[in-house]
Amino acid sequence: MSGSRSWPAVLTLLGIATIIPELTTGNTPLPLLIQPGILVYLLLAYGLPVWALRELSVRLGIGPLGLAISGLAYGILNEGLLAKTIFREALPISSYDGYATALGVSWAWAAFITSWHAVASVLLPIALTHALFPRLAASPWARGWVPVIGVVPIAVIGVTGFFSSTGQHQGSPLELIALFATMTTLVVSATRVRSTWREGRRASSLLAGLAGFPAVATLAIIAAAKVDPLWWTLAWLAWLGLGWLTTRRGASSGWLAGGFYVQTAALPLAMLLF
Repeated sequence: MSGSRSWPAVLTLLGIATIIPELTTGNTPLPLLIQPGILVYLLLAYGLPVWALRELSVRLGIGPLGLAISGLAYGILNEGLLAKTIFREALPISSYDGYATALGVSWAWAAFITSWHAVASVLLPIALTHALFPRLAASPWARGWVPVIGVVPIAVIGVTGFFSSTGQHQGSPLELIALFATMTTLVVSATRVRSTWREGRRASSLLAGLAGFPAVATLAIIAAAKVDPLWWTLAWLAWLGLGWLTTRRGASSGWLAGGFYVQTAALPLAMLLF
């Protein structure tokens, strides 16, 4: 389904994909986020690629696992090309500084933050939007490949900024090639994982899904406590595995986001173990 009926869903997805990573991590405080210029940039830079991945998922029959794999590519776009954090020596979470660093890349941080984006920036916003607009869950939200084409200007801006000295790192052509090669490999791999998105129904699991927001905020609290990166990364890998299993179960029964919401609600309890 495309046209005017899908625009509320599109705008909701763009908003959630921006708000979750920025506000719950404290990366962009609310007074800064509501500034028109910054808000528009974040909606386009963060929300538009997520919308493109969602359209790719629906049109090519890529299921939750494939969407998670393509979400890793989004994480590389965000943290490798735009923010360039994976190349920094001083990382946003200081406990990762100097941890598993080689060839100018913080591999432990890259693995963690790309996995985080795959869940918090891609899977969760799409799942929540599908729950809010269940009858649109299995349909395209735009004509043609408009969202995918719309990512091109973001990539151009990203490439231009990548070669500048902003973000505490000035990128090289070799690094840029490696980033695009990795993103392309992940997206192509995601297209090999096929399943069908089904129309869902507005369910009580939506209430459990709202627990996903404090779950993400819990990670920010743990970051402040400087938990050893090894345990934090292992916890996230366990969450990803559980998320895949429950989302797959939920999708097969028509409750597209239900299973994912339930495991998201349990995340703060799991984090108490660490």
